[in-house]
Amino acid sequence: MQGEYAMLRDIINAVLGVIIGVILGDPLKEAWGKFVKYMKRLLAKPKTIKDPSYFTIGNETTSFIVCDGDGVMTYSPENIETRVNNHAVELPSDLKILRREIEKAEDAKKQRGESYSWNGPLLSLEKYSILRTKVNEDMKVIFSFVPSDYYTFKALNMNLDKQLPSGYTIREKYLAGNTVRQPIPALANGVGVAITVITSDNYVILTKRSPESGVRPNELDISVVEAIHPSHDRKAVGQGPDLFNTAVRGAEEELGVVIPRENIKFLGFGVDEQYYQWNIIGIAHCKEKAEEIMKQRSRGIPGKWEMEQILFIPFKIRDVLYTIKNEKMWSTAKVALYWSLVFEYTKRGVDKEAERLFK
Repeated sequence: MQGEYAMLRDIINAVLGVIIGVILGDPLKEAWGKFVKYMKRLLAKPKTIKDPSYFTIGNETTSFIVCDGDGVMTYSPENIETRVNNHAVELPSDLKILRREIEKAEDAKKQRGESYSWNGPLLSLEKYSILRTKVNEDMKVIFSFVPSDYYTFKALNMNLDKQLPSGYTIREKYLAGNTVRQPIPALANGVGVAITVITSDNYVILTKRSPESGVRPNELDISVVEAIHPSHDRKAVGQGPDLFNTAVRGAEEELGVVIPRENIKFLGFGVDEQYYQWNIIGIAHCKEKAEEIMKQRSRGIPGKWEMEQILFIPFKIRDVLYTIKNEKMWSTAKVALYWSLVFEYTKRGVDKEAERLFK
C-alpha cells in the first residue's frame, strides 16, 4: 500500500511539474521542484542522529554514551549528591495507553494464577550536574530523580521501537536527536547501578538472566545490575537515595555476598540508548572466593529467581575482552567490564589488547 501511495505521489508531482513548466516556464518550474523537495524533507519522519560519542571497544561500537567517567577516576561518597523531587511525571497520552495495557495484562495474569510482574517503585532521572572539586578537581555529580515504577519501565523502555498510533515509534517521536545532556524523565525510568564484582581469588562474576526475568531474559550480564529503590536505599540523612546502599543491597540479593561500602568504587555514568536506561557504573571486591559464592548460592539467596546461573572468568585483560567480544550482552555490561579492567590495570594496556583482539 505504501508503495502504491509513493507511485501515485510521484506521478502527481511529474504531471504538476509538466503543467507548471508549460504555463509558467522553466524558472518557476525549478522553484516548484525546490518547493517539493523542501516539503518532502519537512514531512519525513525524524531520524535519530547517531552521536559520535557512542562508546567503542576496539572496532566495536556500543549503544552506550558516557556522560562522565573514564574508568580511571572515581567518585568519593561525599561527591555523589542525590535528590528526589516528589512530583509525578505526566506521561503523554499515547504513552499512558501503553502503560495501562501492561497494567491490565499483568493483572490478568495475576487473576489467572500465572506468574506476573509486580509493580515496584523506581526512580526516573530528571536532571544531573557534572562538577569537579575546587582543590583536586575530583569527580563530583548531582542527580535529581522523580518517582516512577516498573510498569512504566516495562511499557516504555522495553518497547522503544513499538509503533504508536501516529505511525512513529516511541524512539522516533521522543528520543530523535536527543543529546542526552537533558534526560527525558518520562522515559529515563529505572535508574540503577551496574557493578562488576571481583572475587578474592581474582575472578569476575557474570550472571545469566533467567527466562522468567522481565528484562533481557537468558542474556549474559555483569555481577550486579540493580535499580535504585526510593525507600530501601535512602540515605541516613536527607531524602535522596544512597547509591552505595543500592550496590550493597544488589550484591546481597543477587549474589549472596555482603560487600563493605569502602570496597565499592563508582567510575562514572551514562545511558544505554538501546533501552534509554541510565546506570551508574562501578567495581567492587568481595572477600569470598568463587567456590564459596557458588556454595552460598546453592543454599538459597533472595534474588536467585532472577538469575539462571552465575559464571566466573579470570579477571585478566584478555579473558575479559574475549568475553566482551564473543558473548551476547547489552552495552552497559560491556562498558562496565571494560572500565573495570582500566581501573585495575591501565587504560593503555587494555586499549592495546582490545585493538589487537577486536580486528
